[in-house]
Amino acid sequence: MRSKEHLRQEAVRRRLSGESIGSIAATLRMTGRWVLKWLGRYDPTDAIWYEDRSRAPHCRPRQTPEVLEALIVSIRQDLEARRHAQTGAGSILWALAKLDYRPLPSTRTVNRVLKRQGLVKQRTSYTPKGTAYPQPPAAVPNALHQVDRVGPRYLRGDGQFYSLNTIDLGRRKVALYPCRRRTDDMTVAGLTSAWQRLGIPQRAQFDNELAFWGSNRYPRSFGTVIRMCLHLGVEPVFIPLDEPWRNGVIERFQAVWDQRFFRTQRFVGFGHVEEASRQFEVFHNTHHLQRVERAYAERGRAAESIPTAAAATGLHRPERATPPGSDSSRPTDPE
Repeated sequence: MRSKEHLRQEAVRRRLSGESIGSIAATLRMTGRWVLKWLGRYDPTDAIWYEDRSRAPHCRPRQTPEVLEALIVSIRQDLEARRHAQTGAGSILWALAKLDYRPLPSTRTVNRVLKRQGLVKQRTSYTPKGTAYPQPPAAVPNALHQVDRVGPRYLRGDGQFYSLNTIDLGRRKVALYPCRRRTDDMTVAGLTSAWQRLGIPQRAQFDNELAFWGSNRYPRSFGTVIRMCLHLGVEPVFIPLDEPWRNGVIERFQAVWDQRFFRTQRFVGFGHVEEASRQFEVFHNTHHLQRVERAYAERGRAAESIPTAAAATGLHRPERATPPGSDSSRPTDPE
């Protein structure tokens, strides 16, 4: 059986010898248009004129710019050179945002560039141990918030600070609250601020930090945080002692906060920390909201059906929630 390249050469040779196009098309079982195409493609100065040409478009307006691709590769290599640094697309996007690169590419674009450049490494698959841990349901927004505090962290010439971080497991949205101390008042102020932005959850899950559950002096009395939760209709959940993996989602985020936020910039003071925390929170929530919207779309649900913070709970936040028994005259955010 003759190849298609041979048929093209034969068609042109027979036409140059004077044979009609109709006769060539009939004997080769091709159309007259096919014969005319290869007559037009014939070039005696091109030794491979009869071979197929690339059908790739000559212009790709949506192609990733070479400058951006080189920048993504450079950031990835720089992150890989740092010990314990996160190197994924989210970390690269955060680095691009700090460089004020606009417009920011999507997460998929960054992943495609990394794959095209051979920078994606296959991870060894994780084998579950088979141990089942009870976990409150968190399939919808504001069903469960995990709360944890990170710190102390130290500022050059401006003392120490903590960050009370809250994450909604249904949407992976976070609320950050930098504070100077780890007192009950600071915890209540941080939860109030977080729930005004995220919405009041059905359950809030904590570890066994003293400021969350109460007091060693009065171990059988409810602490300020527990009274605040009960006052707002939130069920407080405490994980077992010495089992931080029960709060796995917020613990992983604390590593993200430490590596992607705190250790990537030098803060000039606590005010700078507060401003940068707001920027990081907006960036993180925007990035994860896009992932949630795609997940809802893949399930056949419109992105607009994702409940907002207020709609998810049917509650509206007061400006400041003061639990029963707390001293409202005490400052909630001392400098």
